[in-house]
Amino acid sequence: MKSVFSSPFKVYLLLIGFALLGIFSGYKLPISLYPNSSKPTVYGSISYGNLTADEFRKQYGSDIESAIMAYSSGDLVVDNLFATYRQSGARYAVDFRWGADPKEARIAINNLLTSLSGRWPTEIRDNFWVGINNDNSGFVAISYYSEKRTPDELYELINPLISPELQKVADADNPGLWNPAQKEVRIELDKMAMTTLGIFPRDIEQALQKTLISYKGGSFLLGEKKLDIQLERSVNSVEDVQRVLVETPERKFIPLSKVARVSLIESSSNKRIYKTNGAKSLILFATPKSGGNIKKMAEDILDIVENISLPADVQYKVLVDPSQFIRESVNNVMREVGLAACIAVLVLFLFLGNLKNTITAAIEIPLSMVLAFLCMRFANMSINLISLGGLALSAGMNVDASVVVMENIFCHMEKIDRRLTFAERIELIIKSVKEVVLPVMASTIASLVVFLPLAFTSDLTNAILGDLAKAVVFSHGFSAFVALILVPTVRLHILNHSGGMEKFSLPPINNQIEWVERTYTKLLEKFIVGRYAKWATVGTLTVVLILLSVFVVPKLKKEIIGLPDTDWMILGISVSGNSMIEQMDTKMSTVEADVLKKFGKKIQYTFTQIHDPNNANIMARLKDKGEIDKVWRDMQKYFKNTPDTYYWFERWNPAELPIPNPPEIKIAVKGGTSEDRRMLASAINQVLQEKEVFPEMYTKPNSGVNSEVVMRPSWERWAELSKIGVSFSPYDLIDLTRVATDGKNLGQMTIQNKTREIFLRYPPGAIRNREELEAFPIRIGEKILPLRAFFSMELKQSKALSYSENGQLLFLLEGRENRGEEYKAPASLKKAKKLLAKFDKEQLPKINFEEKPYYVFEDAKKELNDALEQLGIAVALSILLIFLTLLFQFGNFAHTLIILTAIPTGVVGVIVSLAIFGSSLSLNSILGVILLSGLAVNNSIILVDFIKRLHEEGHPPLEAAVLAAKRRLRPILITSLTTILGMLPIALGLGEGGKILQPLGIAVSGGLWFSMLFTLFIVPMLEVLFLNFQNKNGKVA
Repeated sequence: MKSVFSSPFKVYLLLIGFALLGIFSGYKLPISLYPNSSKPTVYGSISYGNLTADEFRKQYGSDIESAIMAYSSGDLVVDNLFATYRQSGARYAVDFRWGADPKEARIAINNLLTSLSGRWPTEIRDNFWVGINNDNSGFVAISYYSEKRTPDELYELINPLISPELQKVADADNPGLWNPAQKEVRIELDKMAMTTLGIFPRDIEQALQKTLISYKGGSFLLGEKKLDIQLERSVNSVEDVQRVLVETPERKFIPLSKVARVSLIESSSNKRIYKTNGAKSLILFATPKSGGNIKKMAEDILDIVENISLPADVQYKVLVDPSQFIRESVNNVMREVGLAACIAVLVLFLFLGNLKNTITAAIEIPLSMVLAFLCMRFANMSINLISLGGLALSAGMNVDASVVVMENIFCHMEKIDRRLTFAERIELIIKSVKEVVLPVMASTIASLVVFLPLAFTSDLTNAILGDLAKAVVFSHGFSAFVALILVPTVRLHILNHSGGMEKFSLPPINNQIEWVERTYTKLLEKFIVGRYAKWATVGTLTVVLILLSVFVVPKLKKEIIGLPDTDWMILGISVSGNSMIEQMDTKMSTVEADVLKKFGKKIQYTFTQIHDPNNANIMARLKDKGEIDKVWRDMQKYFKNTPDTYYWFERWNPAELPIPNPPEIKIAVKGGTSEDRRMLASAINQVLQEKEVFPEMYTKPNSGVNSEVVMRPSWERWAELSKIGVSFSPYDLIDLTRVATDGKNLGQMTIQNKTREIFLRYPPGAIRNREELEAFPIRIGEKILPLRAFFSMELKQSKALSYSENGQLLFLLEGRENRGEEYKAPASLKKAKKLLAKFDKEQLPKINFEEKPYYVFEDAKKELNDALEQLGIAVALSILLIFLTLLFQFGNFAHTLIILTAIPTGVVGVIVSLAIFGSSLSLNSILGVILLSGLAVNNSIILVDFIKRLHEEGHPPLEAAVLAAKRRLRPILITSLTTILGMLPIALGLGEGGKILQPLGIAVSGGLWFSMLFTLFIVPMLEVLFLNFQNKNGKVA
C-alpha cells in the first residue's frame, strides 16, 4: 500500500489510461432499446397436394411434429411447436429457446423438413417453405409525394436511385419501395365468348406460357461458324398479349383478343397494402432482420433518403422512425443516470461541506461507470434501457465505499492537532484503509454476490435482467477498487499539499445533522433500555410482513416488464373467410373512417398495413401521448368483437426483445375429434361472451363455423363424355371456378422493360352465389350445359381446423381485461369458473359429440409465474450467499443473523411502496428485492463491525452500541440517501423508457428507506442483547 499511495501520479496516470479506454469502449458500444438477445420462431408451410388436412396429418404431419419436437443441436433447442392444419395447407411455428441464432434455426428446420420430404409425393415435396419470424415489431416507413407527379411517375423516378442503396443496409430484411399504382397485365375473360368457343382458362394459361419463353431450334454450319436457330420470345407489350394464339377444341387458333380484354391496369393482386390517413401511398418500407439492430437500420435508411438528390417538387415524410423513439428513450434514461449522479454529489456536499472532499468521493461515480464500459464491450453488451438502468442504480451505490474510507480517515485526523511528517501521513492513511478494507470488501461482495443466482434462472429472466445485473456488477465492483486505491491516494496528496495538516470546514447542514445525531442517540438508548418498545417493534414488523405477504402481494399487478411510453397505438383486425386482399381493403377503409371520425381530433395521422386477406392493422400516432390510455379504452368500447371479426389493441414500440404478453384466462379444449373440440370451444366462448366475463375473448384457431360448396363429379356422365372425345377434366372445371371467383396469378412477364404480374379472371360478379355457380355454362359439342350437370353440389359446414401444441391436439380460448382494468382478472377468472361449472351441469350434456372432449383451465401466465417463482428462489439463494459471506468475515453465527435482520425490514418497505404507488410485481421489482438484500446489509455491517470493535476495546455493550451508532450515523445517512435519492428519477418513471425501470426504482428506494430507519434501531438493540448474553456466560465477543 505504501508504494501505491506515495506515488499519486502513477495512480492518476494508470486510472486516466483506463478511463480513456473506457470512454473509447463506450463510444463503440451499440445502442438499442433492449439487450442483445433473441428467441427465434421459425415458420414452415406445406401444401397438401391432393390430400385432405386429416389425411396429411395422419400420413405425414404427426411424423413432422415428432421430428421437430425432438430436435436439439448445441444451442439450438426447440422450446415449443404450434401446428395448424388449415384447408389449404399445414403451418408450423417452431419456438427455439432464448439465445438461439435465428439464421441457424431457420437452416436447421429447413434441413429437417428436406430430409423428411423424401417420403412425400412430388406435389407436396416441391411446395414447402421455411422462413424466420421477426419478433421485432419495429419498422421504418417513409411516404413520398408530389403535386406534379403520379405515384407511378414517382416510383419510376425514385426506385432506381434508392433500391440499390437500400440493399446495402446490413440490418434490413428486403427493404423496398412500395408502389400503390403498380400495374399488372390483367386478362379479363369474356364469359359468353369463352363458352361459345368451348375454351377454358387452362387453354389461355397454356397459350401464354408458350409465348413467355424462347425456344431453341436446331443449328447449322455456315462456313466454319455454327449458327443456332432460335424462336424469339414474342410477347413484349399489351398488344402482343392480345395477339397470342389460343387453340380451340376444333384445333383452330384464334387471337386472345377474341375471348378476353387485355389491359395494363393497377394491380389487384398486391400481397400487401399501405395507406396514410386512408389514402394509398408510395411507401419506403423496411423491417429489420431477426437479431438486427433496428436503430442502426433506421439511421442508415434515413441517411440514404436524406442524401439522394430529388427534384424540388418531390417531398417525403417520415411516418415511422424507430430510431427516434429509441434515442429518446435511451437519452431519457441517460439523463436519469446523470441526474442520479448529480443528486448523489449534492448529498455528499451537504454532508461533507467541502468541495475537495466532495469531488474526492464523487469522482468514483463517473470513473466506475466509464471503467464498466470496458467490461460491457468485452461481454458483447449494448447501451440499452436495461443496462443504463444498472448504471443508474450503481450511481448512488458507488459512493458508499468512498464515504466509508474518507470518514475513517477523517476520524483519525480529527484526533491530531499538529502537522504530520510524510511518514506519519502515509501511516495514518494506511491504518485508516486497513481498518475498513474488510467491511468495504464485505459490503461490496454482499452487494454483488446477490446477482449470482440469476445465472440459474430462466432464459426469459436472463434475457431481460442479465444486462442490468452485469452493469451493476461491473460498475459497483470497480467502485470498491477506486475507493481503496484512488481515494486514499487523493487524500494523501491533499494532505501533502496542505503541509501535513488539514483544516476541515463544516457542512452546510451541520447543525441539522448534529441535532439528528443527538436525537437519534437519545431515542436509541431509550429503545435499547426499554422493556417493551423493542419487542413490540419486532413483533409488529413480523406481523406486518406476514399480513402484507398474504393479503397485499397477491393483489399486486403482475407483469414481465413495463413498456416505454409512446405516442403510437395499434388497432389490429383479424377476420375469417376472405380470399382476396381487396376484401380486407374494403373492411379497413370502413374501420379507418370510423377511427378518424371518432378519434381524429386526438390523432396526428394514421398508417394502415393490410398484411393479407384476413389480417391488418391501423397505427395511430396521437397528438398527446398522455391520452393513449383513454383512447385505448374508448376504442375498446367502440370496436366490439364479433364471431367473424376480432379486434386487438396495443401500444407500439420498436421492441427488439420478444416480451411475452400473456392473456388473463386460458382454457384448453382437448380430446374428441376436431369438430368436437370446435363445438365445445364455441359453446364455452359463447357462455363467457354472453355474460361479458372478459371484454376480449377469442379462440385459437377460430371456432366460427364456415360453409363450403362440396363438388362431387358425376362419374357416369364423365364416362359418357369420354366416349365422345371431351378433352377437359373435372380439374379444368374446378380451375374455371377459381378464375371466375378469386382470379388466378399466372406469373410474370416483361412489358416495356418492366416486370409485370399476369392476372387472369372473369369480370367481377361472374359467380356471386351458389345458384350462379351451378348454372355456369359449359359447352359440350353443340350443346351448352350448366356446371351442375357435371357435379353434384352440396353446401356443407367446413371441417374444423386441426391445431396442436407440442403434439397435443386442442382448441384454446383466451381472454383479456380492458386496458387499465387488469386488476379485475382474479374476480373475472372466478366468475368464469362458476359459469362453466353451471355449464357443465346444464348445457354440456345436451351437446352431441362424436367422442367425449373435455376442457381444462391452464396457467395463462405460466412463463411469468415461472420466472417470478425462480426469482423468488434467487432471492432466497442471494440471502444465503450473503449469510455465508458475512459468516466468513465475522466468524460468528449470531453477528451474521443480526446483520441479516435488515433484509425483512427492507422487504416490508418494498411491498408497501409498490402498493402505495400502484406499481407491479414484475421481474424488475423482484430484482429490486435481490439488489436490496445486498444494499440493506451494508448499514448493518458498518454498525455491527464498529460495535464489535468498541466492545473489544473495553466499552460496555450499551455504550459501544450508542457510540458506534453516533459515529456511523453520518456515513450510513450518506450512503443510504445517495442510493435512495439517486434512484428517485427512476422511481418517478418520467419520460420515454422510464416505465421500464420504475418498479425497480420504487422497490429499491422504498425498501432501502424502511431498512435504514429500522436498522438504525433494531441492529444495535440485537447486538447489545447478544453481547450482554455473552458477558453473562463469560464468553469473549
